[in-house]
Amino acid sequence: MSKIVFCNNNITGIHYSGYTITKVYACGGEVVYEAQRPVPTNPIARYKPNCNSSDWLEIGDDNGDSAVTKTEVDKYVTPSEYSGMCALQFYTGCTEVGIGAFSGAGMVNINSWGYVTTIGASAFTRCNNLETVYYNCGGCPLVVGQRAFANDTSLSAVTLYASTIGKYAFASCTNLKTVNLTATTVETSAFLYCNSLSSLTLSNIETISAGAFQGCPSLTSITIPSSITSIGGYAFSNCTSLTKIEFKGYTPPTVNSHAFEDTNNCPIVIPAGVSKTTWASASGWSSYATRLKYPYEV
Repeated sequence: MSKIVFCNNNITGIHYSGYTITKVYACGGEVVYEAQRPVPTNPIARYKPNCNSSDWLEIGDDNGDSAVTKTEVDKYVTPSEYSGMCALQFYTGCTEVGIGAFSGAGMVNINSWGYVTTIGASAFTRCNNLETVYYNCGGCPLVVGQRAFANDTSLSAVTLYASTIGKYAFASCTNLKTVNLTATTVETSAFLYCNSLSSLTLSNIETISAGAFQGCPSLTSITIPSSITSIGGYAFSNCTSLTKIEFKGYTPPTVNSHAFEDTNNCPIVIPAGVSKTTWASASGWSSYATRLKYPYEV
């Protein structure tokens, strides 16, 4: 923010100390201008500086790369300049959000992702005003990096169409209540200690890695689709309020013997007509044999 005393409120196209003036405020006898670095020729993202604003500020790159060929958003302005950010949008030319790009920023929602296919490690970590994340562009599944949204304490709802959710991606998002996830792989501890998570929808999931949903005591039921092939150690351990874990597939996935540890000894529901004996003899299932139930038994 730069403060300039000026009498004419109608001036446009002002440049001050190498910056382009993008916004004007009336402040008593002074006029206060919000300044931005020179607007990139081909911006790849934009954001609202605050939720009461109808203006959008453009984002380019900050490391000297040509904006013409740039496809990755990195830190164009400092976290302090992002602190009041409300909404964030990406243009179709953007394919990657860089490592730590918006760490500590103040956005409230992210709801238009264009064709982003990669979210870097810690890209949105410690965004403690962030409430909702929505990404679903159908044919462009993304990779979410390690700790991408970790410790975002206001985040309450996530909808993602992804191939991979990285390690600790949403760990310790303590207000996260709803997750709608279409993903192939959820990596180690991706949703660790999301202790408010109460609604979990999984689609197309093949691998749930160790500790992926460990320590989510607000979950009361889990439905695992037929696409699943493996579940790692402690994947759902300490989900202490579970009343049912239901499998939709007729083929038992490989499961670690500690995958469902401390889950309230709830029934594990398998399709009617599947042999419990055959299921219990599959890899890792022997310790859960007594918990296997048919739908009509629950």
